[in-house]
Amino acid sequence: MAITTRCIVTGIIALIAISLASRRAAAQLSLDDNGSGTTYILAFPDTTANKLDSRFPNNKIKEGFSLCLYSAVGPNKVRIITNSGATNIVTLAAGKFLSYDVKTSPVVTVSNAVQYNTIRLEAEK
Repeated sequence: MAITTRCIVTGIIALIAISLASRRAAAQLSLDDNGSGTTYILAFPDTTANKLDSRFPNNKIKEGFSLCLYSAVGPNKVRIITNSGATNIVTLAAGKFLSYDVKTSPVVTVSNAVQYNTIRLEAEK
């Protein structure tokens, strides 16, 4: 009986020690300032090679492109540069999503060739 009690007490002490050590290690971790990027190049590959049957047109879904933007810090200004060179600046609030509709088609239709129909995102933070 005494051996079982000692095993249980030793196990509980070991669990507490491991818990305290892991908390201390987690508290010492810091985030790298350059852990996320501020510039992104977006290209949408053409994945529509399988066309829909013309007898059954898909009229329920409007074709278009949207970007879901998020910033953990705010306010954060993001510059969106489209393939035509048009620039739009949007301000993101901290911890909030923003949906941005892309006006031009950024679909890349040719493989292994330079493409100019991409979207460039540049963030301040």
